[in-house]
Amino acid sequence: MRNSIINAASETIPNKLVTIRPNDIPWFNNNIRKLLRKRKKAHKKAKLANTESAWSEFRKLRNEVTKLIRKCKSEYEAKIIEKVNDPNTTAKDWFKLAKQLKSKNKSTTIPTLIDDGNEAISDEDKTELLNKFFSKQSTIDDSLNRLPPTTPLPLHNLSTILISPTDVIDAISLVNPSKASGLVCYVKELENFLFHSQTTSTS
Repeated sequence: MRNSIINAASETIPNKLVTIRPNDIPWFNNNIRKLLRKRKKAHKKAKLANTESAWSEFRKLRNEVTKLIRKCKSEYEAKIIEKVNDPNTTAKDWFKLAKQLKSKNKSTTIPTLIDDGNEAISDEDKTELLNKFFSKQSTIDDSLNRLPPTTPLPLHNLSTILISPTDVIDAISLVNPSKASGLVCYVKELENFLFHSQTTSTS
């Protein structure tokens, strides 16, 4: 019975699949998304071909994306302001719209970056632009510079110090069990013991 109802509903009721993107900006729509994909393809083609016509096509699509984004954003803000100023808007809806208008600029993403008139809107373009910028900052010719003198290495290291099991037992026996020594106090006691042991052996 249940399957019959579902089959009848799917055959008679129009339906379509919709992708929900909760992280999208309210004014970001499918037209912008499609145009961004075209611009991305044109950018890759221009970098591979490196011809004036390819770069001209990319710049054309880039300008179209910028104009469309500004248009959609302006229309969205105008619609919100119109609803806020509407006397028929309830108090609940008014505060909701005012909150949307107030938080329209809040975003966890990096805003659009501009370099020599070129706008980087997508995350990939921003990453590439920042990568080029920081890579230019590290192109310093240091071939003639000398490294600063290093400090001399110590004469003694752990490999030259011999510690027997008896030495460890003697060091532990020096710890006062009536005190809350902890690891730090134990290490200090062990360091004092090793220092005295080395002093005794060298003398």
